[in-house]
Amino acid sequence: MNVLESGAAWLGEQLKPAAGRTIDIHQGSRILSDVVATPVEETYEVVDELGQRTSVVMMDWTIVASDLGDVMLRKGAEIHETLGGVRKVYEVLPVGDREAVENLDTAGILLTVHTKQIG
Repeated sequence: MNVLESGAAWLGEQLKPAAGRTIDIHQGSRILSDVVATPVEETYEVVDELGQRTSVVMMDWTIVASDLGDVMLRKGAEIHETLGGVRKVYEVLPVGDREAVENLDTAGILLTVHTKQIG
């Protein structure tokens, strides 16, 4: 592991207690429980099929890739969170020309998962 990879791993572990929330990830019949992820609300400018620019608000989650085990997150997966007794459900989706799940660093230690609240 090089210095940048070590830094990404360190950052991921620091984010968990500082800003992380416990979520469950549902992908098909698989459920990963008690994953700690850091949410951030992001606004993206996207261009639709008619060439019109619009703003889209997404909830992005930073997740340490190794916390997912052998699960490869993909479009359509759901993130479930209960916060203050309120259950929220987010669907993993691409945004504009970006993939639904992107590497946050070059080694893929941290992932950014784009989601939209659906429930």
